[in-house]
Amino acid sequence: EAVFEADLKAELGRLGLDAGDLEAEMIIRREISPDDRNRVFINNQPTTVSSLRELAPSLLDIHGQHEQQTLLDHARQLDLIDAYADSARLAGKVREIFTTVEAAEAEIAELIAEHARKIERSDLLIFQRDEIQKTDPKPGEAEEVRRKLEVLSNAEKLLGAAARGYEALYEAETSVVSTIAQVERVLREAAQHDSRLERLIEQIETARISLQDVAYALRDYAGNVDADPQQLEQAQGRLAELERLHRKYGPDLLEHLHKVRRELDSIGLTETKKDELQIRLADLKKEYAEAASLLSG
Repeated sequence: EAVFEADLKAELGRLGLDAGDLEAEMIIRREISPDDRNRVFINNQPTTVSSLRELAPSLLDIHGQHEQQTLLDHARQLDLIDAYADSARLAGKVREIFTTVEAAEAEIAELIAEHARKIERSDLLIFQRDEIQKTDPKPGEAEEVRRKLEVLSNAEKLLGAAARGYEALYEAETSVVSTIAQVERVLREAAQHDSRLERLIEQIETARISLQDVAYALRDYAGNVDADPQQLEQAQGRLAELERLHRKYGPDLLEHLHKVRRELDSIGLTETKKDELQIRLADLKKEYAEAASLLSG
C-alpha cells in the first residue's frame, strides 16, 4: 500500500474511478495472492494494472516553480541523489556540532562547580598564606634556631669552659704553651751535641704552634658567645612560632606556602577558562542554529 499526495480527480474520473472526498491524496494498494493473481485498488476501488501504469507518470511528477521534471528522468535522479548526499553531510555536521555543544556545556558546568569549591576554600587559603608570610620562615630556620637556642641557654657554661681552656693553654704562668716552649729551648741546646734531636724539636714546635692557635680560637669563641637574656627570649619565641606552624602545615612551610599560592592563582585561571568556554559555546550554538536551519530549509 502507498499513499500519494496528488490532485488527480480528473485522471481518476477518466479511468472510471471515484476520487471521493479526498482533496489531494490517493491510496494505492496491491494484493498478490499465492496463485500469482494480482489485484490493484485505488482509493479502495478495484482497478487494473494498466490503469495504474497510466497514472504512474502523474504520480512521479515533481512540480517546481519554473519547470517540470519527472523522477523517471535520469538527470533528475542524479540531482536528487546529490541533494540527499548534501543533506546527509549537513545532518552529520549538525550532529557533530551538537555533540561539541553538549561537551562544552558539561565542561562549563564542571568548571562552575570547581570554581564554587575553590571559592569556599579561598578564605582558608588566604588565612594560611598570610599566616606563613607574616612569620616569613627561612629554609632550615627551625633547626638553626634550635642550635642558637642551645648556645644561648648554656652561654655561661660555654664561656667558662672557653676561658678555662684559654688560661690553661696560654694565659697561666705555667700554661701548656709556655711549658712546651721551655722544653723546646732545652732540647735545642741539647741538639748542639746530638743532631738526632732536631726531628723531635720540629714535632714539639709544631705542637706548640698548634696549641697556641687553639688558645687563640678559644679566646675568640668566648668573645662571640652572647649571654644576653633578651636574645634568649627572642629565640625561644621564634622557635615556638615555627614549631606551631610546622604542626599545622608540615615540615616544609615554604612548600606549603607555594601550594597555597598556586591554588589561589588557579581560582582566577578557572574563571578565565570558564569565560573563554562560554564565548566558544555561544559561537557553537550560533553555528548549530545556522546548520540546523539549512538542514530544515
